[in-house]
Amino acid sequence: MDRCWLKGSEGDALHAVLCAAGFNIRSLLRAIAVQAAKAAKAFFFVLFWLALWLPLALGGRHTGMRTTVTSEKRRKRSVGAHAEDRLQQPLLAAG
Repeated sequence: MDRCWLKGSEGDALHAVLCAAGFNIRSLLRAIAVQAAKAAKAFFFVLFWLALWLPLALGGRHTGMRTTVTSEKRRKRSVGAHAEDRLQQPLLAAG
């Protein structure tokens, strides 16, 4: 307790009550801040795991990531499925 600026014995009693009330208010505010920090930590923990789990639950769709396509895959898509067989056959010379 600091120095009492209130007059008389009533001032001393009132000062003690006000100091106790201030102490209790600080304790309550500290407890509220701790609970809010725990709630925020739990919220972000759940949000993090949902961000990891949700793409897996959707079967890899809707991930927002683009897959890279190699030139060989691009060639197979554009020419067709049997293009590889035709490319590997030897060319017969006309003659």
